[in-house]
Amino acid sequence: MPALLLADDFWFCAHDDVSGRCRLGPRAVGSGLAAALLAELVLAGGVDIENGEVVVVENRPPGEDVARAVFSEVAGEREVRAVREWLRYLGHHAYARVAHRLLRAGLVRSRSAGFLGRSTVYPPVDVNVAAWPRARLGLSVPGRPRWADVPIHDVVLSGLVVATGLYPVVFPDAPASTRDHVDGLVARLPRPLRALVVDTDTAMGVAVLHHRI
Repeated sequence: MPALLLADDFWFCAHDDVSGRCRLGPRAVGSGLAAALLAELVLAGGVDIENGEVVVVENRPPGEDVARAVFSEVAGEREVRAVREWLRYLGHHAYARVAHRLLRAGLVRSRSAGFLGRSTVYPPVDVNVAAWPRARLGLSVPGRPRWADVPIHDVVLSGLVVATGLYPVVFPDAPASTRDHVDGLVARLPRPLRALVVDTDTAMGVAVLHHRI
């Protein structure tokens, strides 16, 4: 299977493997994708999270188009902004950006849907590729009790899956202890990645409280 970027993996977890229909509401999927895009920059060494704020640590932008666009927005901001502000802001555009990246990569196609074709869905080109991120997490995370045995990429992805409400979809048959196991893995992430997952979870809690999800 092709190795996908974190936001691409989250996209496929959040969408039906065949129809391409999203399993989440706009706020949840936008926040999850925004967090994943920021995590890509953290993993690439472009940004860090300090005291709950996103700070640039590398002046050279990433090579990938979407990552470069997100990095440029963060680097171009005059004031240092909190993670939650960036999740809210980037969440408005993250869906379209990741969809475009997947279209360019030939991993999804676009199709008109809804009343009079006014909405767009993105069915996967290869069902196996679309199902792999979810299947990989479902197989590997519950069966690997040690933190060191689970790739950081998959720990972050699992944390975002839980934060956005995708846990029953990704881990439908996992032991009851799996949720606590994921929480334990996230707790041992490097500080900036842990902060992204925690702030995404907090943002979802606030959205539910105000009926915005």
